[in-house]
Amino acid sequence: MNQRPDQHSPLSGRGLADRMAQAVDLLATVRTVDGRRLRVRSLIVTGGAERFDHVVDDRAADLRSISKVAVAAAVGVAIDRAERLGTTRLTLDLPVNALFEQVPAIAEVSGPGGWADVTVGNLLNCTVGHDAGFLFRRDIGDRDPAQLLDYVFSRPLEHPAGTHFAYSNVGPFLMSVLVQELTGQRLAEWVADRVLTPLGIPAPHWRRYGRYDAGATGLSLTPAQLQTLAELFRRGGRTAGHRLLSASWWATMTGPSISTPNPVRPDELLPKAGYGYGMWTCGDGRYFGDGTDGQYLIVDPRQDLAITTLADEPDMAALRACLAPLLASPEPPPGRVPG
Repeated sequence: MNQRPDQHSPLSGRGLADRMAQAVDLLATVRTVDGRRLRVRSLIVTGGAERFDHVVDDRAADLRSISKVAVAAAVGVAIDRAERLGTTRLTLDLPVNALFEQVPAIAEVSGPGGWADVTVGNLLNCTVGHDAGFLFRRDIGDRDPAQLLDYVFSRPLEHPAGTHFAYSNVGPFLMSVLVQELTGQRLAEWVADRVLTPLGIPAPHWRRYGRYDAGATGLSLTPAQLQTLAELFRRGGRTAGHRLLSASWWATMTGPSISTPNPVRPDELLPKAGYGYGMWTCGDGRYFGDGTDGQYLIVDPRQDLAITTLADEPDMAALRACLAPLLASPEPPPGRVPG
């Protein structure tokens, strides 16, 4: 475990080091519900000018749904730059039909009715109007990837756009289709140009669904690269002394755009109280992205912490238990102030 202490850090001294050591000890001792040791590739935490790395495997790994964070960040950069998709300026309020009609692959799909009120923002915050989310591994495992657009538009929109939260992979996948069809760039390249390359992250691998990058999942980064992405949010959208995400977009992504339907239990370490754009919000200032099998990007402004994990661990409750020493905070949350 590498240490980079700094006496001027707000968490200087042995406090954060001890808590990281406790978390690493728990990773070694906690067992899953079926008695296994946890399969964790990395745990990294930064706070102030301190950094602690516990890395077992430093190879790039699929971030799963943390991929949504990168997509939303890139959309925000494009919006702030007044960029266009096709002939249309990109905004959160832009009706997606204005984009669909420019894409023959979508316009020719039978049955995309009912999307007139759906916006780009709805694609990113899971409020398209489907009653339940889909396009997950469990429902597309045996489907032809080339037919996923037909599958998406075969599902009815049962709620008015923006009124019903259903966590889903549909919106970011459609953003991937739109970006590729209207810019000529794969989503991986488009996101890299706006977010990853400015962070010093080389062009990434992104899993494909047929002709298109998966969007909601499939982005692969190394532990250090994932921590770099987390640091961008811990620092309020800044990196290396300059602003990459506007203060407005940082706040939009990491604040609740809609409440989730599930009640929050007082004992939850990472309650999913609301959803921003690619990020869950906890209701106490904290926010995070997570991915199946143990991927986490967590920011705790109360403690000025960014925490990331990469894992091959389906027992995410056991993994969260190991993060308790880092997530616990006796201090009341201050106001949200971007860095």
